[in-house]
Amino acid sequence: MILNEKDKFRSIMIRSITIIFIINTILLCLYLTLAFNKTVAYRVNKTKTYVDKKFEIIEKKLKDNYDNIKKLSNNNYVYITLKDKNNNIIFDNKKESNLTYEKSKLILINNEIYLLSVSSQLDLTLSLLISRIMFIELFILLVITIVSYKLISKKILIPINNLKNDIISYKKGIMPKRRPALTTIDELQNNFIDLTKALESEKEKQNQIIASISHDIKTPLTSIMGYAKRLETATLTEEKKIEYINKISTKSVRMKELISEFDDYLSCNLNSNLNKKPILIKDYIINLKKEFEEELKEKNIKFRIKNKTNTNEEIIIDEVKMKRVFSNIINNSIRYLENDNKTIKIIITKKENKIYFEIMDNGIGVEKNIIDKIFDPLFTTDSGRKISGLGLSICQEIIKVHHGEINAKNNRYGGLSIIFYLPSNYDIIYNRR
Repeated sequence: MILNEKDKFRSIMIRSITIIFIINTILLCLYLTLAFNKTVAYRVNKTKTYVDKKFEIIEKKLKDNYDNIKKLSNNNYVYITLKDKNNNIIFDNKKESNLTYEKSKLILINNEIYLLSVSSQLDLTLSLLISRIMFIELFILLVITIVSYKLISKKILIPINNLKNDIISYKKGIMPKRRPALTTIDELQNNFIDLTKALESEKEKQNQIIASISHDIKTPLTSIMGYAKRLETATLTEEKKIEYINKISTKSVRMKELISEFDDYLSCNLNSNLNKKPILIKDYIINLKKEFEEELKEKNIKFRIKNKTNTNEEIIIDEVKMKRVFSNIINNSIRYLENDNKTIKIIITKKENKIYFEIMDNGIGVEKNIIDKIFDPLFTTDSGRKISGLGLSICQEIIKVHHGEINAKNNRYGGLSIIFYLPSNYDIIYNRR
């Protein structure tokens, strides 16, 4: 994900630099084509008009003789070249330059033919050309910089500032609001908002768990305190004392079980607690049968396992944790088996490198309006709360740390099916590569 973001940022930078270069080149070419060419043409025409005018003046002054030709050149700020009919130079003060405008014409001086050339330096120098191009280049870069700053401000600085303000507000207890995902930072901000919602939801869930645990502990604890008080103050028969002591013991055990389940719920989602090992599914089925078949048979419950995977298929699991999953689900099913033909069946299949386990019973099922809640911590349909409601939540956490998912549905037999999948050994090895 990080690499993708780096590649995306690198691509944006390359595209931005390319676009700026192209825009700069286009604007510079437009200036040279339009504005600069007009400036050059204007200066050339101005020099031509100046030279034509000076030529007429000099031609009239030379009509009788050319003795004053040097003075005419100095007074009119032009260069003059005069040649006789044999192409001999009479006078020449012209300087070598590529940027000059020159007018030449045959004239008569004392009835003799001469070639008169009058020229002037064009008002165009290399320094002028460079300074003009530098000026327009700086102007273009200034415009691009301003536009880029506006875009960066809109796309980066403002979203970052919004994210910062949302973080500060969240620290003060104010929930941030989602924004249109126009940029990557907006997406990051919305991810932060999703995180805050998840944290608030988790906080609310933890508060509910604490409240439920408090309620479930307070009830037996109140009974224990009541029985203990009676043992201290009341005159009781030995039988009554034994009865109260047994009740205190039963309530204490119940409290210990509840606290143990709560500890399991808190610790089962820690990857560091997992001791994963590869095991063949066919061997794991043997372990499941050893674990549950005899106990279920004593309760007059049929237990079946159907394996539809390959004989050499493997999964990598923490067997102790997964034993807890099957135990919790099977014990949950036992409570709702009410007919004479009680059956719990496990079907194992493989789809897309995932191993699916469906644990199904033919009990009474679950009402549709609560089936999505059965994995919530401390949720139970037992109004007397003889069970903690943490069993299926613990299953969900264990499956999550095994990189799987778990859900429930009512099956075709009228009972409940708990379905979860685990990555196959092949899938784990492939993903590591």
